[in-house]
Amino acid sequence: MLQIKNVLIRNLTDDDREAIQTAIRETGYKQASKAMLAVCKGYSRIVKLYKETMDDRNRLKKENEKLKKSIKTILSIQDELQQCVNEDKEVL
Repeated sequence: MLQIKNVLIRNLTDDDREAIQTAIRETGYKQASKAMLAVCKGYSRIVKLYKETMDDRNRLKKENEKLKKSIKTILSIQDELQQCVNEDKEVL
């Protein structure tokens, strides 16, 4: 992991200052750097959760496809068995 010892941002725009003020209000920290760090940590948690959710979604999609194939196979076998039963009834 890249070691970061400090962060310095120069020439902030009005939008940047507004975003920092929002971070200060939302986090409750009075220092801009602590507020920004809290926002970054929150964002990091959300990104991790999103990736985990996407992995789960992909796993479930694959499982769903397997189940659909299984259903088709079961229905096909059921039809074949029903035909066999019908043929046996005709023979008797």
